[in-house]
Amino acid sequence: MYTARYSRSQANVIYRAVKEGKLNLDADTIRLMYLDADCQHVELVNPEAIRATVQAIFANNYESAQKSAVAISK
Repeated sequence: MYTARYSRSQANVIYRAVKEGKLNLDADTIRLMYLDADCQHVELVNPEAIRATVQAIFANNYESAQKSAVAISK
C-alpha cells in the first residue's frame, strides 16, 4: 500500500515555483523530492520542510518559502 508523507501535488507546487524563478532549489533536491514522493526511496527528504514551503508559497511569502526549501533535502 502506498502511504505518502507528502503528496506529489505538493512537490509540483514547489517545482512550479522553482521553474517560475520564485524559489532557488537545486536539481538534485527536486529529483530526490519526486523519487521520495513516489516511494522509490525512504527518508530522503524532509516532509515537514515540504509542507512549510508549500504553505509559504500559497501565502505568497517566498522569503519564508526559500528558508523552508533549504531544509528539504536535509
